[in-house]
Amino acid sequence: MRNIRLLLEFDGTEFKGWQRQNNVRTVQGTLEDAARDLFGSDVSIVGAGRTDAGVHAVGYACNFHVQSGLPCERIIPALQSRLPEDVVVLGGSDAAAFFHARYHASARRYVYRITTAPTALWRRTRLVVRHTVDVPAMNEAVQQLLGTHDFTSFMPAGTGVNPVCNVAEARVERRESLITVTLEADRFLHHMVRTIVGTLLDVGRGRIGPEQISSVLRTRDRGAAGRTAPAHGLTFVKASYPRDAGTEPPAVSPPGN
Repeated sequence: MRNIRLLLEFDGTEFKGWQRQNNVRTVQGTLEDAARDLFGSDVSIVGAGRTDAGVHAVGYACNFHVQSGLPCERIIPALQSRLPEDVVVLGGSDAAAFFHARYHASARRYVYRITTAPTALWRRTRLVVRHTVDVPAMNEAVQQLLGTHDFTSFMPAGTGVNPVCNVAEARVERRESLITVTLEADRFLHHMVRTIVGTLLDVGRGRIGPEQISSVLRTRDRGAAGRTAPAHGLTFVKASYPRDAGTEPPAVSPPGN
């Protein structure tokens, strides 16, 4: 029994998220169906984390156990030939038997893209805003999320999960009409990144001051934060793993667009 690790890119537009569900199209379900066709038996694939419907990925790690003598250099193209065009296998390798793409991930990074200019080409991966945005104020605000905090204010009420996350990187940058929000943490809550972005956009429009983000955190009240930003602007960039979890998956840099 081998443990195969893959690195994926996918356009989440037509998917209802990563996790397999009955009667809907998901990335995990699509990948498992392709693997079953290739190996002739059911394969259970573990992902680095759940993604919402419509969220994209450029460096998504996953793994599965299978009995097969095929080398990885043959598995990757054979699997790709069975996948639709909105899922691409970027790379793969044999991993340690104990490796688990979700439980061994020490950090996950997301990038949310916003544009202040109408776009036809990038409309599936950027949120278009038609108003002036104060990016320095947004960046000042997001710095207050660095460190370990209770993020109850940025998750749906009544979820009942541990709300404490450690954010290691948080920044908002602008390049011409493109604004990017980058967040890296040990874990993320359901809708957490999108709610943070929605709150930052309130800061960017002057509805709240950047210093009020700390107050939003302290209230532990979802009603204190902004709206949940649309899913299509969000991309899962990478998962990081400690050395003792096995070989690091092939590095993939986020696209410049």
